Amino acid sequence: MASKPQLGVTGTNSQSGAETINSVVPGSAADRAGLKAGETIVKVDNRAVSSFSDLVAQVSAHAPGSKVTLTVVDSAGGNQRPVDVTLGSEQDKAAETADDARFQQQSPFTWPNGQLPGDR
Repeated sequence: MASKPQLGVTGTNSQSGAETINSVVPGSAADRAGLKAGETIVKVDNRAVSSFSDLVAQVSAHAPGSKVTLTVVDSAGGNQRPVDVTLGSEQDKAAETADDARFQQQSPFTWPNGQLPGDR
């Protein structure tokens, strides 16, 4: 099974455009690194984070088990600090292939409901 890197946070875009942590998944890479809800991730390895989707893209560019340095500020927007995180991994559910049994059972010559074109 394919896997993808996991940080283990949920978040929203902050007013500055960075990513504010709404919650930290217990036992996740973010939890082990000491990240807290309310903090804002402003950089991943010295690259600015512009939104939550940008954070996801930047984390996804690394392999599971990779070390990244996040730059984090507190809920008031101050006390900037670096946080070293070793990314976790999770199964990539989008990585299913044609070897999946659902695809092997479907004939390419029938409609999705199992009828042949022209059947009544």
